[in-house]
Amino acid sequence: MKKVVFVIAVFLISQIFLYAASAEPNWEFTRSFSIQAGRDEFATINITPISAQSENYRIGMPFNIEDSQVQYSNTAGRTIAEWSLISNTAFELLVEAEELHYIGALATDAKAPSGLPYILSFQCTMSLASGRTTEMDFWFDLSSNTCGAGAGSGTAQVVPEGATISSEYKTGAFLFEPVGSISTGLPGNAYLGSLDGTIVFRFSQGVTPSSDEYPAGQYEALVCITLSVNE
Repeated sequence: MKKVVFVIAVFLISQIFLYAASAEPNWEFTRSFSIQAGRDEFATINITPISAQSENYRIGMPFNIEDSQVQYSNTAGRTIAEWSLISNTAFELLVEAEELHYIGALATDAKAPSGLPYILSFQCTMSLASGRTTEMDFWFDLSSNTCGAGAGSGTAQVVPEGATISSEYKTGAFLFEPVGSISTGLPGNAYLGSLDGTIVFRFSQGVTPSSDEYPAGQYEALVCITLSVNE
């Protein structure tokens, strides 16, 4: 089935000129918005990592694994990326993640530290064709291999080890259906709308990185997110 999407950017420019007896500068204000539309089945997702340097290291990556901001006790966590999704059909998200692990010079040493499990939260605003807007979040925890939905009414489930969706997935894979049973206001409860939000990181409970156990150097983890259209 042919899939087409149209995105039209419309720029509105309003100018306010201030005149006074003395020479005053002219003020100009520019605002813009995007008009989005779709045809047939269409779905797309965008994920943009946030550079810590661009935000004075208050958010984004890289970050210090010993920083209080990413410890389990800090429920706010650290925002590390922005994400957005638009779809005009039912969909699901499969997230496959590995633990944060050391990749420095000692990575091949027998004493190299083990991986660090963490919690990722996908916080977003869901906007539907019906005009309804819902604040929601869904998350997974690599330590307990569990996941769930927060403030919204969507559903979330773990993909069990060896379960079959379109292929077999191992521990560390999580399947989310953010819309779930929410009424979209369209025939057949089709989905037409968008999700826009942030991805937040913090370590799992009981994980306390310390300089005694974990050497200085670089740590990384690969997270793959697959957007699938439901048949």
